[in-house]
Amino acid sequence: MTAAMEFSTNGTDWTVYNAGTPNLPDLTGALTLQVRVAATATHEAGAATTFNFIDNTPPVISHLSFTPNTGTRIIGQTVTLNITSDGPVIQRVP
Repeated sequence: MTAAMEFSTNGTDWTVYNAGTPNLPDLTGALTLQVRVAATATHEAGAATTFNFIDNTPPVISHLSFTPNTGTRIIGQTVTLNITSDGPVIQRVP
């Protein structure tokens, strides 16, 4: 982006981009950002280009416990856990 551009997160309110101290919103979550060349005294604002950001933050597992049945011995063995969340494997822990 350049100082001649502006952005909006709602398509109504536009903010001039500050190239010296970038002032874009936080782009780490789900967000629609529109960008266009700002209007000047001699030109209308340019057509907006839309960028869609998605929230791709992986889930945080705060607690995991494993209780083997009494006939299972895991000492000295390698155990692989497949942690799933409604379908695909999201993490493998050796």
